[in-house]
Amino acid sequence: MMSGKYQKEQLEIEARLKEVTETLNESYEKSQGIRNFLSLIRNYQGLKELDTTVINALIDKIFVSEREKMADGTVQQKIKICYKGLLQNR
Repeated sequence: MMSGKYQKEQLEIEARLKEVTETLNESYEKSQGIRNFLSLIRNYQGLKELDTTVINALIDKIFVSEREKMADGTVQQKIKICYKGLLQNR
């Protein structure tokens, strides 16, 4: 009986350890991506004007949604910019 209880507890601990390890790895990857992006962006410090070279170096994708007419009569259009090196691109 004690052995069964111990085995169950051991399995729960191993499962929790796996979850924590995965979360830690994801956090590390995100922080590494942020560090990479910051390193890249430092090359363009003090930039006064964007050109295609800078945009191509910093931006991976741009998503533009369809226009939506809102209930109040205004029009809304969402734009999502995915920067190079950041995990949101995946």
